[in-house]
Amino acid sequence: MPPRVKVGFVSGREPPYPRNEVLLRALSRLGEVQVLNPLHSKSIVLNTASATLAGFRRLAGADFDLLFVGFYGYLLVPLLRAVWRGPLVFDAFISTYDTLCFDRNLASPRSPIGRLAYITDRIGCRLSSRLILDTLEHKAYFASTLGVDPGKVDVVPVSCNEDLFFPREEARQREPTGRFRVLFYGSYLPLHGVETILKAVALLQGEAFEFLLVGSGPDYKNARRLAQDLSLGNLTFVKWLSLRALAEALTEADLCLAGPFGLTPKARRVIPGKLYQIMAMKRPFIAGDTPALRSFLPSSLEDALVPLGAPAVLADRIRALRSDPALRDWIAEEGRRTFESKGSERVVTAQLRQSILRALEEQSP
Repeated sequence: MPPRVKVGFVSGREPPYPRNEVLLRALSRLGEVQVLNPLHSKSIVLNTASATLAGFRRLAGADFDLLFVGFYGYLLVPLLRAVWRGPLVFDAFISTYDTLCFDRNLASPRSPIGRLAYITDRIGCRLSSRLILDTLEHKAYFASTLGVDPGKVDVVPVSCNEDLFFPREEARQREPTGRFRVLFYGSYLPLHGVETILKAVALLQGEAFEFLLVGSGPDYKNARRLAQDLSLGNLTFVKWLSLRALAEALTEADLCLAGPFGLTPKARRVIPGKLYQIMAMKRPFIAGDTPALRSFLPSSLEDALVPLGAPAVLADRIRALRSDPALRDWIAEEGRRTFESKGSERVVTAQLRQSILRALEEQSP
């Protein structure tokens, strides 16, 4: 591997998207990175179109050692392969087929859309030199469902931007209310299981809790409707916070709900990005008891896990952690240690270096 590898980076989602941001930060530690995306739009269609045009212009005769295609790049890989024959590392991250057909149930697997999604995934993976995925469980899924060679896949954790998410040792600024604050934030995807959270909140009505739910997404309207139906008076919805404000909210929370709590198959294979952020900030949390999290978290964090889709268990665990500050501190400390050893940006950089090295070696004559 060259001392300072030259990397061209392009993605379907905007480069500041958290997954792309962490990978870009790691790549910048490993070499010289040129971001080819001319737009920073949240629209995958717009980003893909503009990135493809920019890629065609800049890759022809480019002096890159490697092309890195970030999330979401399934549409980009086959297009850019028309002009780039060198090593290409692709962050496959999320399967289009799985997302549309099983996680969000937007199309039947045998429908034209479902079949197209499957083909799109297969082509993007096949044309890449190496693939990046975030968990061992996703690696197994891509092998069994999409026929990807496991030897072609490197597992790189999601992690987070540690310049924003780090332990705050100073005293919290929130005025004491006598209420125990529980925080959830996310994009309201089915795998998050917001319905489970709201039903747990209902079971804790009348007790000294306050719940803050930050974010919006596909299940947001249903969540608001359910909260109204359940007459939840100890709950506040906030549709958006900046990352810095979110870090402050994490600092002020007594307990964080990391999830996933949903019952979709994908929920069992992911490690939520928010969990890395929570652990990086050394905050106590409750997470879903899934194979992915069982393989990532140490057995000492058993008390931080609850079954998926089980609001009564979640409510009981929230209540138990409110009454046990020492256990909350233990979870926070163990979470931070786990982040440092298995999920930090240092780990991402080291694992990404190995993936790039393999791609360069495999491309060599």
